[in-house]
Amino acid sequence: MTPDSDRYYSDVDDNGTLESFRDPDFNFKQFKSNLVLRWEFMPGSRLFLVWAHERNHFGGVGDFNYLGDMKELFGVGPDNVFMVKVSYWIGR
Repeated sequence: MTPDSDRYYSDVDDNGTLESFRDPDFNFKQFKSNLVLRWEFMPGSRLFLVWAHERNHFGGVGDFNYLGDMKELFGVGPDNVFMVKVSYWIGR
């Protein structure tokens, strides 16, 4: 199958399938943040707590509306990742 010259292809929802567009007028929003807490409980020994937060929203209309876009983006369920790392110094 030969792609049309007036079509655009992109994996906008990150599912591994390319979606096609005749008019690439769409609105994709993304928010990512990380929080890292570090505690040195002994000289050379540390505890890290990490929280990674991500939100994605794809809209089929490319109109810009800041407040509406933020409302849509933060209305989507987030992906949260929590990690713990401990480094312990053995010896002097």
